[in-house]
Amino acid sequence: FYLVVDVGGTKILGAALSPAGEILARTKLKTERNDRDGLLKQLDLALQTVLESAGLQKSDIAGLALGVPGVVD
Repeated sequence: FYLVVDVGGTKILGAALSPAGEILARTKLKTERNDRDGLLKQLDLALQTVLESAGLQKSDIAGLALGVPGVVD
């Protein structure tokens, strides 16, 4: 199973995928743009939400994809 998160300028999209690429669960949150710690908490919330919605545990996850705009430092 895999988790994917797309961090955009206005929203964060998250999903849990089966090994075959089927979407098992998804979530959408408004991006916290002015608070680094708030953004990190939102990423954690998005991941926890799709894990729980898909009935998965962290130990079930084989990989994580993270998409972010711009250069990551």
